[in-house]
Amino acid sequence: MEGSTLVFNLLGRDWETHNFSFEDVNVDAAQAVAEACAKSSTVRRLVHCSALGASADSKSALMRSKFAGEEAVKAAGPTLGEVMKKASKRALGGGIDKKLAGAMADLATLTTETTA
Repeated sequence: MEGSTLVFNLLGRDWETHNFSFEDVNVDAAQAVAEACAKSSTVRRLVHCSALGASADSKSALMRSKFAGEEAVKAAGPTLGEVMKKASKRALGGGIDKKLAGAMADLATLTTETTA
């Protein structure tokens, strides 16, 4: 990352595998990226991609891990991070309306919050 001034962290997973858990990908990897950005002499801004609905008390393990990832990013680089939350296209539709639901998700459900 050295030499970059802006980093987008788009790492994430919405299903677990035998090699990687939600914690591995959505929390530990997010923390590692944020810590590397914080240590860099050139990175001034980190944009971390999370998910709408991410919260510590969610019934979904995925959403709890997304929230934990946000918190890890905020802790590692409190002055350089920004969290971008996007809706899942999968949650919005299937079958014949899948393309429309995906387009609506792209247009209507992007929010950001700064960490500082």
